[in-house]
Amino acid sequence: MGDYHRSRVEAYRAMNLEDSLYTADLGSGDKLYKWQNTAHNSHFVLSDKAADQWDIWRRFQRFKQIVAANEIDKVVLSGYGKPVYLWFTLWLKLKGIRTYMFAESWYPSNALVDAIKGWFLRHFVKGIFVSGQRAEHHFVRRLGFPKDQVTTGYSVVDNAHFQFERSLEDITKAMANTPLLLCVARYAEEKNLALLIEAFEASELASKWHLQIVGGGPLKETLKDKITNPDKVQLLNWQAYNDLPLLYQNATCFILPSRFEPWGLVVNEAMAAALPVILSDACGCLPDLLYDNGYSFKAESKKELIGVLNQLQSCNTAELYKMGLSSAKRISKFTPQHWAISLNKLLC
Repeated sequence: MGDYHRSRVEAYRAMNLEDSLYTADLGSGDKLYKWQNTAHNSHFVLSDKAADQWDIWRRFQRFKQIVAANEIDKVVLSGYGKPVYLWFTLWLKLKGIRTYMFAESWYPSNALVDAIKGWFLRHFVKGIFVSGQRAEHHFVRRLGFPKDQVTTGYSVVDNAHFQFERSLEDITKAMANTPLLLCVARYAEEKNLALLIEAFEASELASKWHLQIVGGGPLKETLKDKITNPDKVQLLNWQAYNDLPLLYQNATCFILPSRFEPWGLVVNEAMAAALPVILSDACGCLPDLLYDNGYSFKAESKKELIGVLNQLQSCNTAELYKMGLSSAKRISKFTPQHWAISLNKLLC
C-alpha cells in the first residue's frame, strides 16, 4: 500500500460507516515504487515475498483465511491483470461474495480479447471503479459492462499534501530568473522522455527555461546521452513522497509526455500545486483534467511538442497564473474524500 492508497483508505475510514474496512498487500514490498507494507489489525500482507514475485498459492490461501475470519461479504480487487486476482474472483463467485474492481485501463486489445474480458467481467464482477472518461468508455463501450455499474473518480491523490497557493508575484519572480519545466516520470520507454529532451532543446523555450526530469530508472544513461546542453536539462533520481511538494513549488509548468499512461497521478500532484500542465494525448487523464489550464500534443510528434513548447515560451506571467488557478480549481474535485464517497456509492 503506497501513499496514494493510504490517503484514500483513511478518507473512507473517516466516513465512519457501519461496515468495517480491511485492506491487504499482495506482498511485503515491491521493486518499482519501493513501498513497504503497513500491517496492522485491519491491514494484511498476503505473502512474505515482494508483490512482483510469484507466490500465487500462498496468497490465495491467506486471502481465503482473511475473508472467512472477518466474515467479509464485499471485496474490491485492484483490477484483473494478475493471475492471482483471477483466482480470487473465481473463488469469491463460488462463495457468493460480491466482487468489485478498481481499474484505469482504457487501451483496447484485439476484438477477441476484449470480448473475453467483457464476458468475464459481466459474469463475475458487480461493479467497477474507474479513473475517468476514457476508462469508462473502455469498459462500457468496448467491453460491454453495464454503465450503471461503473463509477468514475478512482485516480486521486492527497491534494493537501501538494497544495501550493502560487501568487502572480511568485510567477513573475520565476520568469525574471529561471523558469522551470518539470517532468516527474520514471526513466522508462513508455514515458517518452527522449522525445521530451530533444523537443525541449530544439524549442524556443530552451533559450530561457530549464527542464528538470525527476524519476530514475533503466534508461538513465540513455537519457544522459540525449542531452546536448547539461546546463539546461537536469536528471534527478526518484524523490521520496515527502520531498515531492517542494519540486512542484519550484516549478513553473509541468509536462507528462508519455506514449502510454493509464492515468498519470503526477498530473494531479502538479495541478494541486497550481501549475499549468502539458499532456500528451496518450495520458489517460487528459479529457478529465485538461481544459484551459495547459496544452496537449500527439505523443509521437516531436514537431507538435516543439510547437507547444514555443507556445509556452510566448506566455506572459498573467497567462501562466490564470492557467495555474484553473488547474487548482479543476483538481479540487479529485480528492480522497470524493474517492471515498464514490466507492461507498458503488458498494451500496
